[in-house]
Parts: sequence; C-alpha cells; structure tokens
Amino acid sequence: MKTLLLWMVVFMHILVASPRSNEIYLFDITPEQPAVLTLDWEYHKAIVTRKDKNTTLENISEDFVMAWNEYGETDITFDDFNFDGYTDIAITFSVWQTGNNSCYDYYFYEPKDEKFYKSIAHVCNLEVSKKEHLLHAHIKDGLAYFHKYYQINEKGKPYLFLRGKNHVTEEDLSPVVYHSSEVRVKVERAYFYDMWDGKRLKSYLVKGDKVKVLDAVSTHEGAWWIKVSYQGEKKIYEHWLKLSDLVFEPMVNLNILEIK
Repeated sequence: MKTLLLWMVVFMHILVASPRSNEIYLFDITPEQPAVLTLDWEYHKAIVTRKDKNTTLENISEDFVMAWNEYGETDITFDDFNFDGYTDIAITFSVWQTGNNSCYDYYFYEPKDEKFYKSIAHVCNLEVSKKEHLLHAHIKDGLAYFHKYYQINEKGKPYLFLRGKNHVTEEDLSPVVYHSSEVRVKVERAYFYDMWDGKRLKSYLVKGDKVKVLDAVSTHEGAWWIKVSYQGEKKIYEHWLKLSDLVFEPMVNLNILEIK
C-alpha cells in the first residue's frame, strides 16, 4: 500500500512536469521506508518522494545535466555508503565517463532531518568495504593513477585518511606512494605480520606508537592490511598491520562537503 501511494504521488508530479521524459527510481531508505527518486529534466532537479513529502537534492552538478543532454544517459546507484543502516544515493556527474572511470556525487541520508545531503563530490570508481567501513576511490588520468581512502566517523560523516599515486611505466605500474596525516596504533597490542593476511610475528607495537604507511592491500573477503614503517630504538621495522589496529588523523580533502 505504501509503495502504491508513492507511485500515485510521483505520477501526479510527472503530469505537471517537463514534456521530456523524466527518470524514476523506486528504492527503500529502510525496509519500512519506501521512496521514489525522480529526475526532473525541465528544472534540472532530483526529487525524493517519501510518504507525501517531496525533498530536492541540493547542489546537483551541472556536469550531470550536461551528461544527459549530450549522451542521453544517467546512472543512479543506491547503497548504504556510510554504513548507518540507511540507503544513500550516488548520482553520475562526469561528462567524460569512459571504460576506465565512472564518477559520481554521493548523497548521504540524514535521519534527523529526513533529507539527503551531498557528502562526497566528484569521486570516481568508488569501492565499498562493508567489512572495514572503508571507501576507496581511484581514477586514471593519463599515465597516472590517483587513490583516495575514506573512513566514516561516529556521526556517519566521511573523512579522507589516506591518499596514494602511481603511474604506468614501460614495463608495468610503479609502486603506489602513499601520504597520510598522523597514524597511530589504537589497540593495546598490534602484532606485526610477515605478509598481508600472513603469519603473525612475535613482535608488536603498543597503543600510541606512530607509524608511516608504505602500502595498503585488501583481501577478497574485504579485510584491509597496511604495511608500515616504525622507527624503533635500534632499527626500523617494516611489516604489515591490520587496518583495524590503526587510527588515522583526517586529511584535508576538497571532495568532502560539510553537512550542516
């Protein structure tokens, strides 16, 4: 019944909308909260209908409109991108999508306001790790690959914690060079491993120890491992740690928008 009522509301909206065909997407914010997303091309709006209430997604990229006008194509993805139990929305923004890059703006649902807010803008090829609550965006630009890694804070907001870059060489790809803010151990004992997902060593770091990131790898099961460098009293240690044993200070990132 809820879904039927939603469709009736959307249909009435379409009758008074643009003669150009609008696009309609049915989704669930939660299993108990069905909703409809309507792309209104006459007014260049994206409207979410929930019950008898319409809310407009703000700051729709002009590139998104250009993409539709030039190619007649759009792409909308629904998923829980900040792992809070509510469905979020990803909307294509790129006018230069190729087989290498698929780029979106991400709108996270805020249950307190019952609205969607643009939370991450202009990121490409986003991979979602529900196991680690991690987002990995990567893009190929010419001969270079750029990587950005996001985590979600306790308020459900994204923050950039790691970035990397590598490039195509004559033989293969160069190793990724990583940059981060301060990285510390957050558990009482963080054991070293000889390889990612490998054998646990006897040596370990303790809570508060600072490390430098050398590499980052994910397993098929979605677990993330970080190769670190640690300056000990007598030598430098370079081994693998579990991502979950570390805490990263947020980095400055222009792709993240402040949610009011």
